[in-house]
Amino acid sequence: MKKNLKIIGNLFKQNKFKNIVIIIQIIVSIFVLTFLLQKIVEYSDTSKLLAKMDFDNTIVFSESLHISELLSGQNRNEKYEKVKEYLKDLDGVKNVYNTYNTSFENNSLDLYTFMYDDGLIEKNKFNLEKGTGFNKENLNNKEFIPIIVSSGLKDKYKLGETYEFGIYSIPEEKDKLYKVKVVGILKNEEYIYVGSSKQTTPQVADLFLKTYKNEEFVIMPNRIKDTENYNINSGFTVELSNKEDFVRNSYDKVIEKGIGRFTLKDKYKANFYDDLIADYDSYIFIFIITYIFIITSIGGYNLLATLNYKRLFTIYYINGMQWEKGIKLVAIRNLLLIMIPTIIATVICNLLIHTSEVTGCNTKVCIITIILFFVVFLITTIGTIFTLVKTKPSEVLKEID
Repeated sequence: MKKNLKIIGNLFKQNKFKNIVIIIQIIVSIFVLTFLLQKIVEYSDTSKLLAKMDFDNTIVFSESLHISELLSGQNRNEKYEKVKEYLKDLDGVKNVYNTYNTSFENNSLDLYTFMYDDGLIEKNKFNLEKGTGFNKENLNNKEFIPIIVSSGLKDKYKLGETYEFGIYSIPEEKDKLYKVKVVGILKNEEYIYVGSSKQTTPQVADLFLKTYKNEEFVIMPNRIKDTENYNINSGFTVELSNKEDFVRNSYDKVIEKGIGRFTLKDKYKANFYDDLIADYDSYIFIFIITYIFIITSIGGYNLLATLNYKRLFTIYYINGMQWEKGIKLVAIRNLLLIMIPTIIATVICNLLIHTSEVTGCNTKVCIITIILFFVVFLITTIGTIFTLVKTKPSEVLKEID
């Protein structure tokens, strides 16, 4: 083993400067690739996020930035309730749903809570570790409020158990308790639908919030409408009874009124693709050039180094080492030279670079990057191995003589 490591060390010493240049090229290209892949992976997730909601029969309404001026003199919840009633009266609209957020208290623990109107919570497809989730039976139960807890709360709130939640920091409500029952445990790092986007070119990712690993929160239907202790989120999910009637008679009417806009399903994908090309076309070009340069650089260096490998292995061959073993050591040397800096740079870049608000290491991006540079290893090593396999030690001895 020590002898093999010593031989690999000698292979690295053949051209220290060139090895350093190759490592720098790998790091730079991974830095560029990370920017690009994070956006591409987000785009590939767009279809998965769309599948979490029945977007064929629903669309999302986003409020105008100056809606507060149009509906002045009202508190936040009253303002959105007024908008909701207006949307319900539009031609082709079946129903309008809201998402909400609030805080509950249980045993001095503050619990951030996502709440939904019943029709909307039924449309959501929550990915669960355990439990049945929300269904008509538990949503219609008058004895308790069904809740789904995040994975970070599964040890504190057991599946199937009931608890009493109080409304947080409202003195007049402190004695009012809500009986809740855990009907599901949410998977870690799951996307939560919030149904709100103020972007000029809204994307599906704007409608969802990706939660952190072991984050603590609760999901439930809104059962506290008789209090003021909740916030209506600015977006509305609109269920359509007739899409054609809606597009023909109602779509432009809302824009003309100036209170906001609707975004249809196909527009989300188009917006993402347009933004990807507009913002990252230079990164795509830079990466392609860098990737090709790395392949030609490492491949060219390996071919030029083949003569030195032949002479070095011939010396080892004379001293009893098998020729095939030397070829394997060359492959290991190339693997270490390419993959060690690739893995280190990939993890570091994914921790430092974020194209969205979600932080942490993107596992998909890491895997794709490592695969791409493993391909570099294969391409740049095959030629060298093929040349060495065809070479006979006796021929190299004649060349040396």
